[in-house]
Amino acid sequence: MIGRSDEATPLVFGGAFLGVMCFGLLFEICSRTSLLEWIYNHEALAAGILGILAASVTALLILWQIRQQYRIANDSRERRLEAVKSVIPLTISELSEIFHESFRTSLRMCKGENFKPVLPELDDLHIDALKTCVEHGDIRQQKFLLKLLRQLQIQRSRLRDAIEKYEPLTEDELIEIRRRGNEYADLRTFASGGYLYSSALVSLMVDELWDYVGPKESRDPMGSRASRIAKLFIFHSDEQPEDWPKFIEHFMNTADI
Repeated sequence: MIGRSDEATPLVFGGAFLGVMCFGLLFEICSRTSLLEWIYNHEALAAGILGILAASVTALLILWQIRQQYRIANDSRERRLEAVKSVIPLTISELSEIFHESFRTSLRMCKGENFKPVLPELDDLHIDALKTCVEHGDIRQQKFLLKLLRQLQIQRSRLRDAIEKYEPLTEDELIEIRRRGNEYADLRTFASGGYLYSSALVSLMVDELWDYVGPKESRDPMGSRASRIAKLFIFHSDEQPEDWPKFIEHFMNTADI
């Protein structure tokens, strides 16, 4: 179906003009030759030939219309994708801050600190931007973004449940933990529903958005997630990775799969 009047008008008038011209040409040919007599003598055959010609013209018009609609849809898709990509740097920066904050919250909960954890708010506009990139991006972008959206939902669900059930440790328990070093940190990490793992994974995946839907300017390679997990502890949580040996070892063995 033609969707815009400026495309329907040429089709209507062009078709009418073509029909009049064809009718006039046919009438002229018939009047100058014995074609009219032949048509009277072979009515069934003539009707079949005219039917085939009419069907062919109709098919050509339909194909032209489909081609026009495809071009309009493709132009619309490209404009929408470019509009989303124009604000993607801001979206990535805000998502990065949200999930780095989620990682810091998860880490403090794993340590049993006495605080009231809050799930960082996630703007629906950010998710809509990612969904638009999934809908209109190429196969490489779609695969990564679908994985990110799936992991994002897992992380939010795990951290939300952990926050609802969170109970800080007593002062005596904290003193005992400090005496035992990183033993408790590792135990707490693996026994708390995986919210720290998911938070770390999503934080690194959000940073990787620059390589998939960010600006096309050249950027240094990010490297594997395994090679970047220690930096996440150092730069976004002021933690020494040496205090989390089992967690980091497990993350390095699984996060790039």
